[in-house]
Amino acid sequence: MDEERQETFGIGSLAMRAGVTPRTVRYYVAEGLLPAPGGAGRHRTYTEEHLLRLEAIRRLKESYLPLAEIRERLEGLDEEGLRKIAESPPEAQNSALSYVNSVLAASAPRAARPGPVASSALPRPGTTWQRVELAPGVELSFRPSSSPERERAIERFIREARRALAGLPPGDTEEQQR
Repeated sequence: MDEERQETFGIGSLAMRAGVTPRTVRYYVAEGLLPAPGGAGRHRTYTEEHLLRLEAIRRLKESYLPLAEIRERLEGLDEEGLRKIAESPPEAQNSALSYVNSVLAASAPRAARPGPVASSALPRPGTTWQRVELAPGVELSFRPSSSPERERAIERFIREARRALAGLPPGDTEEQQR
């Protein structure tokens, strides 16, 4: 596109055309998803390339991709590449779970690649889960049980996990016999 004839927009106009907020535009610029606007201060201008990039970002977000992956995919693309993404249907990735499974499969060493995360292992809407903090940044999620044996086992597990994460040796034998 000829730069002299390229239409320019203020941030409000660009945001409205792209269906996002001006705050989102600023965030994407800060995160490296969009190039910095031209001009300075209140006279910053955005181009049709910015609009096309926002459309490509929306399409990739519809495929549940995280922003870091979107940034990588958009890096170095010309107008034709951006248009191809913006106009293509979302990838077959139909859930965040599918994306996590594909990343795990691609990043693990061949011999140690984990199998997919079973969707049955994830909380279902309407089920009650209990969360317990084992250490800062480490939580255990479980469904409460009506089995006293299972509840005692979970309590022992929590106690021992907290000790292990605090760097303490396993509990004494009296505590283990309870």
